[in-house]
Amino acid sequence: KAVERITFFKYFNAGQICTTADHVFVPQAKVAAFVEAAKAVAPTGLTLGSGDSLTVAYRAFTGDPSAGGVAVTGSSSTTLPPVEPGWYHVQATVVGAQAGTATARLRILRITPTVTWATPAGVPVGTVLGGSQLNATTATAGSWSYIPAAGTTLATAGSVALAATFTPTDLAHYEAVSTETAITVTALPSDGTGGTPTAGSGGGGGGGCGVGGALSALVASAWLVRRRRRP
Repeated sequence: KAVERITFFKYFNAGQICTTADHVFVPQAKVAAFVEAAKAVAPTGLTLGSGDSLTVAYRAFTGDPSAGGVAVTGSSSTTLPPVEPGWYHVQATVVGAQAGTATARLRILRITPTVTWATPAGVPVGTVLGGSQLNATTATAGSWSYIPAAGTTLATAGSVALAATFTPTDLAHYEAVSTETAITVTALPSDGTGGTPTAGSGGGGGGGCGVGGALSALVASAWLVRRRRRP
């Protein structure tokens, strides 16, 4: 694919465009393969002489030509360079003393949105995933989906993988994008009795030794004292 793009723009308008390549740096082991690939896709036998005119026509493919797509004919041919994503058949024609034609293929890719997702701060076991963790962003319009989804309780300590997929509203011009990060989940501290404190319980499994147990014992003692003082 790289050879096709480089070769096309090198020959387009006789190479007189701002995006043409002047040098190509290829690993020595791949030079022969690059040259052969360039020969296969480069226009041949086309020279623009003095006084000759050049026209370039584009036709959209109905699908990927490498998978059997067929070029659309007739009214779909245009001399305006295409801007929509897809495959195009390109034909250059010289009229004059050096008359001739040459063809090439052009592919315009969909835009890949730029996404950002900062690594979330660590949280304790029992945290419910929400907007503080699932907050990937992009400037492109679309929607996000997450794995695990929002509302999931992080019940196990350790590193938990988070995955996000962005689906653009305009899929004709933008690619869907996936990204990943991780969140560190820490275990709750022990209450000293081998149990783990539970929110709202006032203590752990220490047989009533927490605040709740002490309060119950105090109430029971006051009741006994009151009964003993009655005549």
